[in-house]
Amino acid sequence: MWHQILKQTEEGYILNLENLAEAQSILKKCLNQNIEIRGFEELLPGLNEIFIQAVDGQAARSFEKPVNA
Repeated sequence: MWHQILKQTEEGYILNLENLAEAQSILKKCLNQNIEIRGFEELLPGLNEIFIQAVDGQAARSFEKPVNA
């Protein structure tokens, strides 16, 4: 899948895209189908979300089976 719909709001959709090329592709498809676009912006994760992802990653690593050297 090249994108994931994270949320639908009254104003439109919030998508999770893999890269800039996907954003360009989605814009092009919308314009070709005469879909009105009022805004398109990059949303960066907040510090809280980054912290949660980091903690989740550490928790996952702490449960990995140790490798004997």
